[in-house]
Amino acid sequence: MDTERFKDFGENVRRIRVAAGLSQIVIAERMGIDQGNYSRLERGTAKPTLQTLFRLSEALECEPYELLLPTDLAPLIALVKPL
Repeated sequence: MDTERFKDFGENVRRIRVAAGLSQIVIAERMGIDQGNYSRLERGTAKPTLQTLFRLSEALECEPYELLLPTDLAPLIALVKPL
C-alpha cells in the first residue's frame, strides 16, 4: 500500500510539473536539490519529508494536498481549484 501511495505522489508531481511546462531541472533548482533527487520524487522511489512536500509544492506553485491525492482523484482538482 505504501508503495502505491509513493507512486501516486510521483505521478501527481510529474503531472503538475508537465502541465506547468517546467523541466525537472527547473523544479530541482527551485527546491535547492539536484535533478537526480528530484527525479526520485517523480518516480515514487523517494520518501519525502514534510519539509520536502512543502518545498515541492512551492516550487510547483500548487497546494500540498494536490501532491498527495490518489491519481484517480487528481483530475478532479481542476474542477474545484479556484482560478
